[in-house]
Amino acid sequence: MMIAVRLPDLDGKLGHSFLATALLILSLVVASS
Repeated sequence: MMIAVRLPDLDGKLGHSFLATALLILSLVVASS
């Protein structure tokens, strides 16, 4: 859940929506495994 909280901040600073999306997908994969 920490990653999910940091995502908006990272996306805002770096301006890379793709990075935020990639991290979200990674979290989902890890959570489901």
